[in-house]
Amino acid sequence: MWSTITNDKIKSYGQPRFIKKKIDENFETFGKLNTKMAVHKLSGIYNIHKKLIAFLKNNRTLFYRRIKQGKIREIHGDLYLKNIFIVNDRRLYLYDRIEFNDTLRYADVIEDVAHLSMDLDYNKREDLRRHFVSQYTERSKDTSLRDLLYFLMCYKACIRAKVSLFRAKNETDNQKRIWFEEESKDFFELAESYL
Repeated sequence: MWSTITNDKIKSYGQPRFIKKKIDENFETFGKLNTKMAVHKLSGIYNIHKKLIAFLKNNRTLFYRRIKQGKIREIHGDLYLKNIFIVNDRRLYLYDRIEFNDTLRYADVIEDVAHLSMDLDYNKREDLRRHFVSQYTERSKDTSLRDLLYFLMCYKACIRAKVSLFRAKNETDNQKRIWFEEESKDFFELAESYL
């Protein structure tokens, strides 16, 4: 399912400084999004940001261990339910892979696992998320996956909240704009639940 492609350049993207940069960039964008939702949730957003950075700082050895284990690879980068389809009830196809941004394209394989897991939770299928994580862990023998999973699920929920806010800001239809703002709120609440 995931790429085996890795090299020294790709592995460098697993360093805490690169991960911190991705997290910081995501949260800097929230301040630029001028919607009622963004202003209302600003303190909660900054609390999540602070906790993600603290986790990163307090678990540096875990991230470097993942690099040594070869877990930093060319990944899908945007793996959630919308980007997966099934043909003839048996073949899975993943599409809309990120290829334009090395920071999102080269990362720990857990980022894809976390994004799909978070999306299963968002869609009220925690049962499928537990099964997916259990099966992935068993088949990959990735014993440190669970150490990072909720950290990355929180981060991915925040990314999806940001995308929803972008859509709300650019939406001219009032009903759709409200829907995107509510979707963003739901993703923030999910992110907070992972803390």
